[in-house]
Amino acid sequence: MDAAEVTQHLLGRARWTASRSSGPGGQRRDKVETRAELTVDRACLDGLATDIAERLTEYWQLAVRPIRLTCQDERSLARNQSLLAERLEASVVEALAPPPDVRRPTRPSRAKRARRLDDKGRRGDVKRLRADVRGEPD
Repeated sequence: MDAAEVTQHLLGRARWTASRSSGPGGQRRDKVETRAELTVDRACLDGLATDIAERLTEYWQLAVRPIRLTCQDERSLARNQSLLAERLEASVVEALAPPPDVRRPTRPSRAKRARRLDDKGRRGDVKRLRADVRGEPD
């Protein structure tokens, strides 16, 4: 099951609500509900494969609370809903992506450690030779 199918499944089971959008818009803003809100809870994952449902639950932390996506970028409700669907699909793609490889820190080689100690000694010698020698007249 790919991300598009999972998204369609979630869009069919999620709860859509519309409300009045904030921001400029004149008189129309006060009477038209154009902000779209999508609520996905754990029950929306029923019917998905177990591994996919577990990954989405962990990624969105659905065990704690439902995920709410809102969009009020556009002036029409339909456009805001389609933007929310795109954002949901992007989030599903990110959640279902395989985890990155674990970085194992490398250790410096023996030669590299020896070179570092030699450089430190050389730098210390330079600083020591630069210092004033006690007992010599200026």
